[in-house]
Amino acid sequence: MPLEIGKLTCLRTLEIFIVGNEEGRKIGELGNLKNLQGELTITNLEKVRGKAEAMGACLVEKQNLNFLEFEWSEPGKREGDNNDDEEVLEGLQPHQNLKRLAITYFYGDKFPAWTMKMNFPKLVEIFLKDCYKCQEMPTLGHLPLLKILKVYELRSVTSIGPSFYHEEHSSRAGVPFPALERFELHEMDSLTEWVEAGATAFPKLEFLEIWSCRELMTAPSHAFPSLRTLRIRNVWSEVPVTTICSNSSSLEELYIYDNSNLTSLPYKLFHNNQCLQSIEIQSCYNLRQVELSDALIKSLGELKIITCSNLASIQCQTTDYPISRLSNLEIIGCPMLAGFVSEMLLKKRTLSMENPGFWMNRLKRLDIDSFSEETVVNETLKGLREIHSLRELRLTGMRDWECLPDQLQHLTSLTHLTLVEFGIEALPQWFSNLSSLNYLCVLSCEKLMDLTCLQFLTELKTLDIWDCRLLGEALNYRSRAAHISHIPNISVDWMFTLYDV
Repeated sequence: MPLEIGKLTCLRTLEIFIVGNEEGRKIGELGNLKNLQGELTITNLEKVRGKAEAMGACLVEKQNLNFLEFEWSEPGKREGDNNDDEEVLEGLQPHQNLKRLAITYFYGDKFPAWTMKMNFPKLVEIFLKDCYKCQEMPTLGHLPLLKILKVYELRSVTSIGPSFYHEEHSSRAGVPFPALERFELHEMDSLTEWVEAGATAFPKLEFLEIWSCRELMTAPSHAFPSLRTLRIRNVWSEVPVTTICSNSSSLEELYIYDNSNLTSLPYKLFHNNQCLQSIEIQSCYNLRQVELSDALIKSLGELKIITCSNLASIQCQTTDYPISRLSNLEIIGCPMLAGFVSEMLLKKRTLSMENPGFWMNRLKRLDIDSFSEETVVNETLKGLREIHSLRELRLTGMRDWECLPDQLQHLTSLTHLTLVEFGIEALPQWFSNLSSLNYLCVLSCEKLMDLTCLQFLTELKTLDIWDCRLLGEALNYRSRAAHISHIPNISVDWMFTLYDV
């Protein structure tokens, strides 16, 4: 910082103050800046020596500061061995008008009193990050205006208990977190329990994200009446997932990643959440069954199931409602679901046979992963012929398949096509039937050498070629590249040499 910045006594805006060791650069320079307003980040707080020096900043008197961020250096990058973090933070108590607070790399064993009790009635947002040694969460449930709460990497906290919701022995305990709309818990390595909060808690919570809390075994079983988006990733126990899902009734988006113990999703999830629009399930290796309810069929717009290697069944028994809103279907890395897509598209078993294709008449994008049988892919593509809304298709084959599925030639409404890991040597002549294509990506087709048929695709604007060694060698000769000269955007990367085509 400039020396003696504290002499600028009329200064109103100072976005960052970097604490130094020299006189004129210490935190006390903030003391005379009584007119500061708006946002202020104070960094290198490990250079502050104790509570008294921190109080020299006079933050408690600065009523026009709306946002304060307190930041220490990472523990491994600090100078010296000063660990007065608790006393320093105690001396940095802000004015009660504070609206946003962030604390990063605080290395004390516990938060100071003003932080634990949080007597800041105007607080709207709190961000606690990398406070490794703190073993207890502050009391925050009483804050009447708190809307956003992010807690990242408080790795020593084992429990989110009653003190999180209201102060112990408080006679004024009301609805916990009455205004909270967004709650994020990230990388809480030791967290094992999140206890009940009472039936009225979190009445306005819309977004809940639990990320890399591996040891978490419990979650509140009460309803989250306003919850719209739920994201749970890398939580090893299935209990938090099933508990929250079973008691929610307003979900619109659901994302579940990396839960190897989850074997099925609770039926209540789909029965109670009739407005669920997007479902993404990824890397749940022991998930065996997904059963979609009648009510969900009317609202579902996006379904992605990725790398769930034991998933054998997606059940949908309804015959009353078409899935008319589905616009994005991706099933990737689920070998036991090989027949599901074709069954669903051809409406042989899981849905009504009437009006084939109508139930997915809004489908725009589809990913079909490699199936062990080429006939399954052909049957799937056959079912797509009636879906005139389909514009984007990603098709993954097998390296020993010497030709493309011939049913692909009938999907003439496609504008974007990606072909992955086919053993073809040339694109077939019928490929020119795909006259609407304006984007083509060919990926890891190691034997492919001939793209002659592309000369007839006059609408093709972009051609991406990745990891196709023989094709790259062929395109080294300008005479062989003449058939793609009409394509304005060509990108070629075959891993070892780039040629000017």
